Amino acid sequence: MLTADFLTGSLGLDEYLTHIGVRATAFNGFNLLLGDGKRLAYLSNRAPGQVVPRFLEAGIYGLSNHVLDTPWPKLTVAKKAFGKALAELPETSAFFDLLADDEIVPDQHLPSTGVPPHWERLLSAIFVRSPDYGTRASTVLCVHHSGRIVFEERQFGPQARKLGHLREDIQSSSMLTGV
Repeated sequence: MLTADFLTGSLGLDEYLTHIGVRATAFNGFNLLLGDGKRLAYLSNRAPGQVVPRFLEAGIYGLSNHVLDTPWPKLTVAKKAFGKALAELPETSAFFDLLADDEIVPDQHLPSTGVPPHWERLLSAIFVRSPDYGTRASTVLCVHHSGRIVFEERQFGPQARKLGHLREDIQSSSMLTGV
């Protein structure tokens, strides 16, 4: 809803972030990334009292079920692997390989998020497999300097059963110029 409202609405990036920021407590927990072609912003209501937009500089960030760049082991591993994959300029398949990593973190490295230990183990993987809870989509969005945008998503059901695959190639110079 938040992303769709921004994309279909008439408010600019700053105005929309302000609009959502003042209403943030009306929503369930969220992490929101929005961009206008020139800037990328992050807004979350997961850290009480810290609902302030953050404009992101170029770099590699990690986001899971907490705030941006929470130093959970799976995010640390994912950011390092993402940087390596990005340096090699692969096709989207290399990023999907990273997102499919279902390795469980050893108990001594598990974060303490307040859930029972068996859940900490399950949730420690980048790709979570479970009958009732888990990764439901892996998405790669590549924006090239040329204006080419590749959106690719793989969808999953319970126990990581493959449900679908979507790929869109878009040529959009206006997205990169903010026009």
